[in-house]
Amino acid sequence: MQLEYSINLCRKCGSVCAARSGASTFGCTTCGTRNSVAKAVRLVDSVPSKDVPSTIASYKMAMAKCGKKQ
Repeated sequence: MQLEYSINLCRKCGSVCAARSGASTFGCTTCGTRNSVAKAVRLVDSVPSKDVPSTIASYKMAMAKCGKKQ
């Protein structure tokens, strides 16, 4: 069975992060803040674990093109 993740934005720095499906919190890999999944902005739900790195990279590239900070 493959794990699934949701892709969220950190509430403090706005970085794109992954949270395991069913988890109540996730840690930001950029600033280290613990975020509540319920309060975070969810970009994508139910991403298979093998697709998480490419999904995060796609969102980071799209944000860079729009000129938004990460």
